Amino acid sequence: GSYSAFYYGTYGSITARRHTASFGFNVQAYHQSTVQTYNGLPVSIQQPVTTSRTISFQDKVKANDKLSLTHRVSFATATGAGSAAVLNETVDWTPAKNDVFEGSIAVGSAQPTYQGSQRITDPPDADYDCFNHSVFVDGPNDSAVPQSSVNYDLSWRHKFRTGNWTLSLYRQNAFGQSFRASIPIAAQPAAIFPNGLSAYLSSLQQFWSSPTVCGSIPFNPAGVYVTQSLSGAGQVNQGFTLSGQVRIGKNITLFPTYAVGSTYLSTIDPRLEFPGSFYSPGMQLPHKPLRTAGLIVDGIIPQSRVEWLAGMQFNDINNQKNLPAYTVFNAGVVLRPPFGGTVTLVESNIFGTHAGLFTTYQGVDPLPVVGGGTFAYSTTPLAPRQWTVTWRVPFRQKVPAATPAPHV
Repeated sequence: GSYSAFYYGTYGSITARRHTASFGFNVQAYHQSTVQTYNGLPVSIQQPVTTSRTISFQDKVKANDKLSLTHRVSFATATGAGSAAVLNETVDWTPAKNDVFEGSIAVGSAQPTYQGSQRITDPPDADYDCFNHSVFVDGPNDSAVPQSSVNYDLSWRHKFRTGNWTLSLYRQNAFGQSFRASIPIAAQPAAIFPNGLSAYLSSLQQFWSSPTVCGSIPFNPAGVYVTQSLSGAGQVNQGFTLSGQVRIGKNITLFPTYAVGSTYLSTIDPRLEFPGSFYSPGMQLPHKPLRTAGLIVDGIIPQSRVEWLAGMQFNDINNQKNLPAYTVFNAGVVLRPPFGGTVTLVESNIFGTHAGLFTTYQGVDPLPVVGGGTFAYSTTPLAPRQWTVTWRVPFRQKVPAATPAPHV
């Protein structure tokens, strides 16, 4: 295939008394053509030239020393995606020198992107998983539909003698959204299969039963899923993030974080209601962990050129790697030799948590499906424990000063 793109933008700002006004304008265009195979024959799929334009205006008004208001409006158009207008109001309030509050609300349409054309995957190129009796193929994308959203954000930053912390809360109600989902093949219209659904399943079964694929393992048509971009869904994202910086004594600093994020469908496409589907209204979307947390400890050994760091990262169940909840620990030291430069020694995944080289089903976290039962994606292991050494050497080239030309 081929791809070409063009981009142009201009921005500016001006300040007058209590107002700081800014504007922006950009144009971008791209064209793409792809080549897929079906029944062993190449098929070229030409996409239309897609052009989008965005113009925005913002005015930040400083009401007084403690309060400022920001008004922003933007408008955009795009080929095959219609137009979008968004209004945003933001308030910054500093009631005391140690506290800063910021709240914003954005209302309008979230401009949809053009969904490129795509054919159903050729059976030889399908993703066959013999262990859980499943097959995944890509399917045609839905056309974009009008979108809209309402976003609420609120944050509070507090400073204290030994550090600071920030609490951020958010909620987004979005409608008409596009997102990629894996759908049971029985929910698909027959028109997307060149020779009908039965013929397509027969071709998949033929490759499945090949000795180099799954051999004698039974083929299950109910385990065939089509991954594609759906349009028109209602989706809610909400949660909070707590982060901070805390100094302990003179030489140790802590950087903790904790986040809870809920992501679910408020309305659902009928294709997602078929038995075997991973999606249900009000349920957390797959591969979206509800909780994450982290901690970094940064320390300096007094009267030395040594700095040490230690960290941990927690991921809840329903994570991208399909693993159960896990925590990874890392540590390292930074040396600054007298002759200059730095030497860094880092050990990652110290305890070998869920380490491996290949996908497995060990410790898999299965997904509940419509109609009862579960579906087990394969797990993606974490990188094994490893040591990394980096030596950075300063280099400065001394160039002799130019000899002045003699006066004539």
